[in-house]
Amino acid sequence: MHFSGLIFKAPKMLFSKDGPLFMRWSNFPRLIPFLLRYLRHGNVDDVSRIADGLALLLQDTADQHVATAKGTPAESHISVGDYVFGYADRAAYEGDAYGWGLRRQHGYEFEEMDAERFAEFDPAMAGRFGFGVRCPNHGHINDPGAYVIALAKHVEEQGGAFKLAQATDVQVEDGKATGVITDQGVVAADDIVLATGVWSNPLAA
Repeated sequence: MHFSGLIFKAPKMLFSKDGPLFMRWSNFPRLIPFLLRYLRHGNVDDVSRIADGLALLLQDTADQHVATAKGTPAESHISVGDYVFGYADRAAYEGDAYGWGLRRQHGYEFEEMDAERFAEFDPAMAGRFGFGVRCPNHGHINDPGAYVIALAKHVEEQGGAFKLAQATDVQVEDGKATGVITDQGVVAADDIVLATGVWSNPLAA
């Protein structure tokens, strides 16, 4: 998909039973503000900027998860292998040239496969797709909830502790962060890792 043309393609996708987008129409009114903000970023400059950030964050995530979970029960939930995209034909794949160009630009390796090569790679795909793309060195977690619980239990077994609270600010003394301010008081800390995803911006500010 050419991301900068998303505003023209999205409506058709929503009404196609085989499309990549799905919407529960009863939720549509409250999604409008988000969708408008999302579509505003569907331009070359913003997509390039976002791709730069995501590539930095995601380029070694499989390796990082494997290293984090190594020697713990959590590693049984990780599978490392190929990620595959299927297309009706080469023309459909070439319609996504912009996205694949971004991947190539950021160092991601992938193999283009015609129908014959796709069927050879995975016989279950024979006759289902006319073109495919294999992306090696990826992975997935089969049960994210169980994975996180297993990691948390391992941390506790190693002497760690968990505190569930609403973080509102960072306590700073003499130019150094000394704790996290929460709705249950200050949690003192020598080091702080900010890992709150899309909610990081207010705390980072």
